[in-house]
Amino acid sequence: MTIITNAKKELILPPAGDLQAHSGCNNKKNFYSINGSTHTSLGLVFRDLLNVASVSRKQEIQIWFGQDWSDCYETDNRGKPCIDVYAWYV
Repeated sequence: MTIITNAKKELILPPAGDLQAHSGCNNKKNFYSINGSTHTSLGLVFRDLLNVASVSRKQEIQIWFGQDWSDCYETDNRGKPCIDVYAWYV
């Protein structure tokens, strides 16, 4: 449920077409699957993207937990996340 957005909470990754809805959450789309990745994977890699996301110097991007991003089932989430982000852009 890792969602990457711009500073306005607009989706960057995963591609919008990959998001799936959760029926118990007013069908808000906030999760997806990536072949070869599970909730215990050490990394999350978006490969073979059809559309390239444009980024600019000093642009803010945000990393969200899907439930928080969509304001759905977030009251039972606890703890403080710690992540490292690496991007390879060509």
